[in-house]
Amino acid sequence: MRKFSLHAAFLLCLCTPLFAAAQEPAHDAPKTKKQKQAEKKRQEQISKANQSDIEGRKRQYEIQTKAVRKRMKESKKISERNNKNMGRRWWERIWRRQRTGK
Repeated sequence: MRKFSLHAAFLLCLCTPLFAAAQEPAHDAPKTKKQKQAEKKRQEQISKANQSDIEGRKRQYEIQTKAVRKRMKESKKISERNNKNMGRRWWERIWRRQRTGK
């Protein structure tokens, strides 16, 4: 009985990758003309939305007073400096060597 259970466990381990691979589709089905047009329309809507966001930010910046624009610029520089290492691992951010320009 023990020998049978070992064989069954061994076969189960061998077949597991096969079962997992069988769940994924082999290839994507070719898109029809309507699907392609719908995808193109979605992409255009996304690009229009992004463009309107950019224009809105520019307009908001332009209507500010000179002092406010200066303050916005300074806070942007500070936030960029503080967030430049966020892609690093946490221990690299904490214990990295501070380099000076000397």
